[in-house]
Amino acid sequence: MLEVYWGCLVGGMLFSVVSLLGIRGGHGGHALKGASALKGVHTLKGAHHLLSHGVHHGVAHAGGHAHHGHAHHTSFLNPTTLIPGIAAFGGGGILLATYTTLTVGPQITLAVCAAILMSVLVHFLFVRPMDRAESSVAFSIHDCVGHTGIITVPVPEHGHGQIMLNMGGSNTVQIAASFDQSPLPKASEAVVVEVRDGILYVAKFSEESSAS
Repeated sequence: MLEVYWGCLVGGMLFSVVSLLGIRGGHGGHALKGASALKGVHTLKGAHHLLSHGVHHGVAHAGGHAHHGHAHHTSFLNPTTLIPGIAAFGGGGILLATYTTLTVGPQITLAVCAAILMSVLVHFLFVRPMDRAESSVAFSIHDCVGHTGIITVPVPEHGHGQIMLNMGGSNTVQIAASFDQSPLPKASEAVVVEVRDGILYVAKFSEESSAS
């Protein structure tokens, strides 16, 4: 039985490390992907200060499909929660088999209890807070209307470019088109007038228009 315990412990620990690195790498990858949009924006006048946070491109995509007031919650039955439980089962089994005189039945029962406890702790201490953090910055793409942003890819008269907005405490890059068929150069400031089919229709931002 020790071989089974050791297999669960080693395998669970390896998969836990891979799972955690995958989650962190996924979020970091979105940030690095969006960060490339910041190149060239240094030519803006000093009044525009970009946030030091990485651009969270993936949140914008998720938020665009979200319904108002509904947040996604990860189920308890997922690898991030269950795999640490498997490792705890193996570790508990090794300790019980080595340092106690219990038979296999009680060993397995206590090891299963340790696995359940570990899975519950991981779920509530790691997975749930991560869900809340993602939900707090998620937004509907229609919330972009009225917000100003920076053109990161030039918007032609007829066609699409990209605009970077600050939404939910993070920067997000969205597909943009000209609302009045006027070209918008890179690094210019624009305001979102409306959203159609997931595309932000923007117009050149001016102090006169904001005052009115």
